[in-house]
Amino acid sequence: MNLVMISTDRGLLDPASRVSDRFREYATLFEQLDVIVLAVGQFDSVELAPNVTIYPTNSSSKLRYFADAIRISRALSPTLVSGQDPFETGFIAYRISKIHKTPLHLQVHTDVFSDAFAGSSLLNLVRVVVAKWLLPKTSRVRVVSKRIAASLKKNVPKLRVEPDVLPIVVSKPDAITPMQFPFAQTVLMVCRLETEKQVQTAIEGFLLATKDRPDVGLVIVGDGSLRVSLEAFVVQKNASAKVTFLGALPNVFDAYAGADVFLQTSKYEGYGMTLIEAALSGLPIVTTDVGVVGEVLVDGGSCLVTQETTQDIAVKLGVLLDEESFRQTMGGRAREAAEGHVLGRGEYLEAFKGVFVV
Repeated sequence: MNLVMISTDRGLLDPASRVSDRFREYATLFEQLDVIVLAVGQFDSVELAPNVTIYPTNSSSKLRYFADAIRISRALSPTLVSGQDPFETGFIAYRISKIHKTPLHLQVHTDVFSDAFAGSSLLNLVRVVVAKWLLPKTSRVRVVSKRIAASLKKNVPKLRVEPDVLPIVVSKPDAITPMQFPFAQTVLMVCRLETEKQVQTAIEGFLLATKDRPDVGLVIVGDGSLRVSLEAFVVQKNASAKVTFLGALPNVFDAYAGADVFLQTSKYEGYGMTLIEAALSGLPIVTTDVGVVGEVLVDGGSCLVTQETTQDIAVKLGVLLDEESFRQTMGGRAREAAEGHVLGRGEYLEAFKGVFVV
């Protein structure tokens, strides 16, 4: 099989990145794997393996992505074309599949038909329309959770294939050095600092839960467009001694290993990789009802599900911060649930290859 993928993951342009390591493993699965990465700027093509090549579009603007990806694809010889989403990359993949007269494969990593996704921006509303038009045209579709599979079957009545559920691969590194935080108890968040993650609401809930607990801290790992405004909000609340922003980390499991509770407040998730990472690390979890919640993590057993309100977040955090034995029990249940869910490397690679067979 000669597979052409359309992607937005610029980590593939760095041969030393974790995603590049993963794509090197895919070399054993396909005769040829070519990935067209939508990127503004000037980057070199990358050969990750003799049969795995990454082609940046090197576009002058995002408006050029379509034309540049089509231009690159004309020199390739795909037997299958895959888009990493049913929106921009999916539409480009659809056009390339028409040019080369090959089947179309789509991947869905987010809960595209949730009200929260469509309501978060005009762009997302357009994406929903594109997805409803595009998904019935695919020969196979890979989704990352049962939640998304059920949503697709409900919202795309003309879908002619059964979605393949294949979770995102998650594994703990062999070497973990627990981070030392200057708090008696540490609540950890790991997320992009963007609107849909509702980080300000999380901070407000944390401050309410710990108003009489000066020795409890919130550590936020990740970066994004809202970091400056969130840091300013913390200063405004006179909470700089309790809330710490670490930015991105090379090994996020070091942070999980040093924390006591994990907090996640996303409006929507397709999978929720950080939930699985936190669970594998044995952390008790407070989370909104997104991603693998209900599929892997169960409210009251291996996690506590919170409403998207400051008050409920505070209540759920307070339960875990107050009850050490319950905290430890829930963390153990979370680890057990995650370990039973995560595929081994060889098993995952075999399943990954299987979802592209048409």
